[in-house]
Amino acid sequence: MVTTYLYHAREAAARNDGVAMEACLQYAEHYRRIMNGIREESEERHRQAARDV
Repeated sequence: MVTTYLYHAREAAARNDGVAMEACLQYAEHYRRIMNGIREESEERHRQAARDV
């Protein structure tokens, strides 16, 4: 999904649409942070489960 937003940001930049480009970059950053948070929580659950065994 991040790559999709980055693609659209490049397309907007090519059209000289700075507002759309910035919006796409912000969506990409938001999505990346959400996915990183989910990954970190999952890794923590796995570490916790390994300790509980």
